Amino acid sequence: MSTSTIIIKDIYNFNLVQTIESGQCFRWEKVDEARYQGTAYHRTITIGQINNDLYIDGTTPKEFQYIWLPYFDLEGNYEHIIEFLSIDPLLKKAMKGASGLHVLKQEPFETLISYIISANNHIPRIKKIIKILSETLGDEIILDEQTTYAFPTEKQLALASIDDVNKCKAGFRNKYIHKTAKSIYEKNYDFIKLKDMSYEKAKNNLKQFLGVGDKVADCALLFSGIRLDAFPVDVWIKRVIEREYGKNDMSLTDIAQFGRVQFGKYAGYANNYLFNYIRNTD
Repeated sequence: MSTSTIIIKDIYNFNLVQTIESGQCFRWEKVDEARYQGTAYHRTITIGQINNDLYIDGTTPKEFQYIWLPYFDLEGNYEHIIEFLSIDPLLKKAMKGASGLHVLKQEPFETLISYIISANNHIPRIKKIIKILSETLGDEIILDEQTTYAFPTEKQLALASIDDVNKCKAGFRNKYIHKTAKSIYEKNYDFIKLKDMSYEKAKNNLKQFLGVGDKVADCALLFSGIRLDAFPVDVWIKRVIEREYGKNDMSLTDIAQFGRVQFGKYAGYANNYLFNYIRNTD
């Protein structure tokens, strides 16, 4: 495949650093002050941003249209989303310094397994586990004579031995990773069907898999772009909802429901802005 530097000019309401450093993705590494290298959908690229222009190495115009444009949600109407959410005073404040933060549309299987790995874990370790898992079981990708690795497919993970999965050193999560991959592969599970379900039905459908509770299901739905009204609740979101909205007596389930009611169809975007805000102000 012949690739060259693709320049996408005049992209507004998008900030590459804010988006990649937001905690929703785990396969990007900083190359230098202006660029990141990352892997998604069996492709590896290097991407940088100068003002409103994006510079991408390792792709083609066709791949940009079909993979990276939706992945970074570059056609999302963020002007409208920001206007809609600005009715909420805290969100208006939270978005003021993060108007370029996008919700990524990642590959659903990778997103689900990645968030199973994320349970009771921290980002550097999550990234390391995913890197080892990809190097052990994923396909090689060559970019500018450099080898990277794709995240393993359902089949690759399902047919792997538990010993191979154990190499990623995810602890108790190894069993969850392996059994969930096997179940998804054996059922020929179709993530796309979740888009046609109600939010509750889609969430419960994902919770059938080992290691998938409320938070993991919500993260998988939101950060794959399947349900943009999902509202994952972790310690940061719990803190901001309790402190700023006075919801001190709520369970995690009730906080998730509050977020969905409070922010409506853009609850997932609100969640991303609030997560960014509380992490950078506390």
